[in-house]
Amino acid sequence: MEPATKKPVLAVDVDDTIAHLMLSLDNFYNSTYEPPHFTVDDYYTLEFNKVWNCTRDECDVKVEAYYLSEQFKTGINPIATAKERLMELREHFELHVVTARPHHIREHTIAWVKEHFGADMFTDYHFGNLYGLEGVRKRKSQMCAEIGAVCLVDDSAGYAIDCAEHKVHVILFGDYAWNSPAQWAESIEAHSACVDRASDWGQVKDILTAKYLSH
Repeated sequence: MEPATKKPVLAVDVDDTIAHLMLSLDNFYNSTYEPPHFTVDDYYTLEFNKVWNCTRDECDVKVEAYYLSEQFKTGINPIATAKERLMELREHFELHVVTARPHHIREHTIAWVKEHFGADMFTDYHFGNLYGLEGVRKRKSQMCAEIGAVCLVDDSAGYAIDCAEHKVHVILFGDYAWNSPAQWAESIEAHSACVDRASDWGQVKDILTAKYLSH
C-alpha cells in the first residue's frame, strides 16, 4: 500500500488576513499619541512611519509600545468566516501561519490563533520579525520557500509581489487602502500569473479550489 500523498502547504498571514489588527492598532495610536489622528482608511501603506510622519526608528518604538499594550492583548477580533473556510481548506491543505510579527510576541500570537481558530488548525507558525527591535528579519518569500508553500494568503501587496517574484502563488486578501488596485495596478499586473485578489474568505476558498482541487 502506497503512503498517502502529502497535502500541499498553504501559508496564511495573521494581521488583517485572519485578525483585525489595523483597527486595533489605529485605536491604540489615537488614544496614546497627540493629533493628527487617523482612521483605518488613512493607512495607504504598511510602512506606518509614512502615515504617522515619523522616522522608521520612532515607528518601531511605537509599534513595540502597541505590542505591549492591553489593546494588543485583548482588542483584536478574528475576521469574519476565516475560521469556517480554513476548516474546510484544512481537509486539502497543510496550513501554516506565516506572519511578519516579531519573535517576542510569538507565544501570545500562537495563543490568540489557537483561541480563535483551534489548537489543531495550523501545523506550524513562522515569524518574519519585521518590526522586531532585535533579531534576524525574514521576508515572506523566504519563509514560504523554507516550508514549501504553494500559496500565501496575505493582505500586503508588497509581500504579494515579493512572493510572486519567487514564483509563489499569492492570494492578495481584502479591500484595504494599503493594497488598493489603483495604487498597485502596474506592479500586480506585471505578476498577474502569480497573484489573485480576494475580498473575503469565501473568494479565497473559491480560488484555491479552482487552482488546486478541481483537477
